[in-house]
Amino acid sequence: MTLIDEAHAILDEGLEYNPSHVFLLVSGGNDSMTLAHVFKDRPEVSAIVHIDTGIKVDDVEPFVAETAESWGIPLLVYRAVENTKADGTPDPKIYEELVAKHGFPGPASHQYMYSNLKERQVSRLMRDHNVDKQDVVLISGVRKGESARRAKTVQKLQRNGRQVWVAPLINWTDEDMAVYRQAMSVPESPVAAKLGMSGECLCGAFAKPGQFALLEKHYPKAAAHIRAIEEQGYCPWTWEQEPDLQWFEAKAGQGAFEFSPLCMDCIRRGK
Repeated sequence: MTLIDEAHAILDEGLEYNPSHVFLLVSGGNDSMTLAHVFKDRPEVSAIVHIDTGIKVDDVEPFVAETAESWGIPLLVYRAVENTKADGTPDPKIYEELVAKHGFPGPASHQYMYSNLKERQVSRLMRDHNVDKQDVVLISGVRKGESARRAKTVQKLQRNGRQVWVAPLINWTDEDMAVYRQAMSVPESPVAAKLGMSGECLCGAFAKPGQFALLEKHYPKAAAHIRAIEEQGYCPWTWEQEPDLQWFEAKAGQGAFEFSPLCMDCIRRGK
């Protein structure tokens, strides 16, 4: 069985839950675009879902939208700044406000950023499309090869309430991904080509020294947004730096979030 055959077989296992909808979660990075290309012709796919975290490179969403349109797949965009509670009450999640309250995250607070900027948008997606309380399949590009931590935690099928997370590319290596992209001419985001990541989330949880300079070189608007937040003086460290030990102790319980299937790029850089 080839890796492509295995990927489709894994999705078929997910479909055994008889889901009401099947969504492709696409950040715009190379891995998620490869995932979307593998399954773009599956008739069961309801839509591509893209999450706007509110702290991003603006060029990412237009690329995802153009690609979805060219493939004839509907696109749903969920924005953190438009977040609502279950009863419909507005509950916007704004990155600067999160930093003002908790500081720039660092790896130990990745869970907090993921929960606010991404996980809540998946919850909205579920509320909008799960009116009959059926399972919903969410196809993610997470792989064992992303990091040592991923290798221990990622599963081909993982259930979270009515969410059935499917990881069809679980056994693909970085080389496998690259070979497929080249052979199939998978569209590459200009952001990913320049930054080596999708750019749809610049929360900084796994930011490394030199990353800001690269962002400033290619996407000065996004860099200026981050710099403006730094200049507010919410915390004594910058976007690229990690909080000190006292901060970690004060924020006990905000440890690394094991189940974060929408943060492939960042978890790989933080391995």
